[in-house]
Amino acid sequence: MKITGLVIKNDNFSTTRHYVCTGREIAVVEIEDPNNELKEGSLVELTGEHTNYTFKATEASEITDKHLEKQITEFLQFTPAKVKQVINAPSLLEMEDYFNEACETIVKAIFELRAIKIRYDDDADAILSALILKNAIETFGRNKKIPVFLRFQESVNGAVYKMKDEE
Repeated sequence: MKITGLVIKNDNFSTTRHYVCTGREIAVVEIEDPNNELKEGSLVELTGEHTNYTFKATEASEITDKHLEKQITEFLQFTPAKVKQVINAPSLLEMEDYFNEACETIVKAIFELRAIKIRYDDDADAILSALILKNAIETFGRNKKIPVFLRFQESVNGAVYKMKDEE
């Protein structure tokens, strides 16, 4: 099986792991030869066995394909729906701009393959909110076929945060 894609990120902790966008998903690419480095921004053709998000690649050669480049550009420029199109509660619509900004920040982090930290305190509404957010992010990643990196941090002081924590 051959897959063509754009190397969008090299793994910070592994010289053999790279993230490649195929226009339909972001695949985790493991190359067997660490000397055969894939460069970010290069368009490559991978040959190997594709399982789940991991693609074992034994060879890569640069190619050009304008249709594929358009697919990849469209895939990576996903824009989330605006809050007012999703909910219609007057009290929540007052916070529409904040919700939209938060949604765009989360989606951008997912597409940039950055770790997302979900902070919460130890009461019921915070724990449930964290679980709902976790489920939404994981579902989005699964549907878009993008690996998601989540971290969780419970506040040790309950609902009371220090100024440093907020920063």
